[in-house]
Amino acid sequence: MGLIWQKGTLRRFFLGIGLGISLFGVILGVTAVCLGGRPVFHPFDRESIEGLFILLLLSVAEEVGFRAYPLIRLQQAFGIRVTQWIVALAFALFHLAYGWNIWVVMTGPFIWSFVFSLAATRWRGIAVPVGLHFAINVLQRSFSAGAANHGTPPAWPGLLVEGALFAGALLLTELLLRRQRKSFPT
Repeated sequence: MGLIWQKGTLRRFFLGIGLGISLFGVILGVTAVCLGGRPVFHPFDRESIEGLFILLLLSVAEEVGFRAYPLIRLQQAFGIRVTQWIVALAFALFHLAYGWNIWVVMTGPFIWSFVFSLAATRWRGIAVPVGLHFAINVLQRSFSAGAANHGTPPAWPGLLVEGALFAGALLLTELLLRRQRKSFPT
């Protein structure tokens, strides 16, 4: 499958955490400004610390299952654009199996799948997407957003931000493709 611990793996994992914190900070800030409130942080207790370990394992498992071998093979067969849609739909269906409602799945995991796939493609591995995925999951639970609230659709600011995230992931994918074509002309 090609999963090999390399010299820069840990550094890329923490880069992913940094990207996740940055993205979530923007999301939280825009949502708080639009709704006129302050985000409520839920401090960690012993169960939360154990939960962090579980979230890390889930992030690794989901990234291995969706962004490692399957992403590579599908990209070889269909290219990055089609592959992102296939993986995002599979990722969304996987979260539906968790019991989440369709609205939340399509405005959360479906969109985030494009971000995670872009990170896996850009950094050629799963260390960055694992860190990114882990950070997003931890922060969502810490602020009772997204996955921690898997039954309630987001308010309009959340939809606006998720839409911008989706558009940004698609735009960055096109920029990555353009850069790859310049580097490796056919």
